[in-house]
Amino acid sequence: MTLNIENFYNKNDPRDYIRQPFQLDGKTIATSGKALLILPQHGDYPDCHDKFKSTARSVLERINYVNTHEQFSPLPADVKHPDKTECNTCGGLGKATTDQCPECDGDGEIELTTEYNQYSCECKTCNGAGDITIKGGLDCCKNCNGSGSVYPNRNQIKLLGIDLDANLLALIIGEPDIEVCATFVKESGERANALYFRIKDAAGLIMELRK
Repeated sequence: MTLNIENFYNKNDPRDYIRQPFQLDGKTIATSGKALLILPQHGDYPDCHDKFKSTARSVLERINYVNTHEQFSPLPADVKHPDKTECNTCGGLGKATTDQCPECDGDGEIELTTEYNQYSCECKTCNGAGDITIKGGLDCCKNCNGSGSVYPNRNQIKLLGIDLDANLLALIIGEPDIEVCATFVKESGERANALYFRIKDAAGLIMELRK
């Protein structure tokens, strides 16, 4: 098993600048706002959007600091996960096909023209993503990674003193050489707990599940 960058971002996120991985300072980064993965630069991903550069660099600096100064240890082998439920995205099939949205033709926006004016609004069929996901097909479902089941939303697991979303923790479970440590980041003057992880040339974090 290897960390899959496709699992660390949400293509339907309302923030268009993190709907796909991006390049910054020689790194390829993907984030959902709740989890983040950093890899050596690769692929044909766009550069980081200007509005996100400051935040992304702050996170990179924090991860570099943690990697240098904090004590990492192997992921505990006795992590207990809750029971899974059927994946809503693929209906338990483990397969889900992503197609261009038929309403906006992949633009993510709808143009409306009246006798008075012309309007542009986000497509509600695809929520601005430009594509929709259909159950079945040949592609592996990204929501459940092909397993057909997921942990119930906001089911938490306590690890190293931090409450984590079971589905986010599942992104790194099964990696035999992964190391983790628990510490905090400073966000808008607040202390936010996070689980940091690293394996070979990859690193990242999973934010604490907020109450």
